Amino acid sequence: MTEYPEGLHYGDPFKEQELYEAGTGLHPIHGYGVVTVSGPDRLSWLTTLSTKVVATDTELLLLDANGRIEHAAGVVDDGETTWLLTTGDPASLTEFLESMKFMLRVEVADRTGDFDAYSTVAESAVTPGATIVWNDPWPGEGARYFQGTHPGADLNRRVYLVPAGEEFAPKRPRVGELAAEATRIAAWRPLMRSDVDPRAMPAELDWIRSAVDLEKGCYKGQESIARIVNLGKPPRRFTFLQLDGSTESIPAPGDAIELDGRQVGIITSPARHYEMGPIALGLLKRNLDPAAALRTGDIAIAQELIVPVEGRSDHSPKERPGAGLRVLRRPE
Repeated sequence: MTEYPEGLHYGDPFKEQELYEAGTGLHPIHGYGVVTVSGPDRLSWLTTLSTKVVATDTELLLLDANGRIEHAAGVVDDGETTWLLTTGDPASLTEFLESMKFMLRVEVADRTGDFDAYSTVAESAVTPGATIVWNDPWPGEGARYFQGTHPGADLNRRVYLVPAGEEFAPKRPRVGELAAEATRIAAWRPLMRSDVDPRAMPAELDWIRSAVDLEKGCYKGQESIARIVNLGKPPRRFTFLQLDGSTESIPAPGDAIELDGRQVGIITSPARHYEMGPIALGLLKRNLDPAAALRTGDIAIAQELIVPVEGRSDHSPKERPGAGLRVLRRPE
């Protein structure tokens, strides 16, 4: 079977997606990073740096001081080594971790070239024989901005790491990037390399739900996370977009979303779904009318809210903290 450029598809993206969502198809992942951390201090050290308790959780974020996302990784600890799986830049992640070692007993290594990565979805799609298996926690059980029945609830995605060049599950049909991306987008799953720009914050992407522990303290960016949860109103909102299918083209990542000729957001991840047709994820101005007649190029867009316009999660207080306090003034 012919593999098309960059693993985009193997001949029929729609059929591949149908197989993938049924749990039959296996997706060879291109551009997947693997960073390992070993040593007796690894779990406590990574916990201090990140948004999660690494010993018990399966996904983490590393933020800057303003709460913006710098790195994201799936987490597996095998008792001796913590494996960080990322769609971001593994070299940059490795460099950051090396800079934070100080005198701690940890060793960091970029192992990206040592492994091939594959993924499956659906509850029945377990494939034995991998060195490491990561169970994607999406959509998670943390603070939620979308509070209805989540379209990713039955995703059950797994990522398998296999020594580079080693045969893996040869009898399972392969599916390309176009099929796997359409499934991810339909599940509203944010991806580091696609949906995160230098301004992106977890609340904007509804990513607190699986990647941030609000009960955990002492990490860079914590104050910004708490402030947005308590006060609401993240600057932008992640949105699922239904695209007009009457044109042959679909937008590209980074294309502007416009209202009456004025840019109000960007496309982050577009795809053609085998059932829903052209779809995308995008970042929009938070207070934009959900019924607004949006366009990207000559393509009309309908919004489905992920992060609500009011910007409040199920962990946000009903009343803004300090709302009843009065400012005391000195007498004249």
